[in-house]
Amino acid sequence: MKEIKEQMKEADRSIIYRTDYEGMKSFHNELIKT
Repeated sequence: MKEIKEQMKEADRSIIYRTDYEGMKSFHNELIKT
């Protein structure tokens, strides 16, 4: 059970990191546009 929780945590972290990265990219693109 503990191992599954650890894997969930890792997955959460990578999902957060990925969405953060996508957000930063689009934010950067907005800056370039203006």
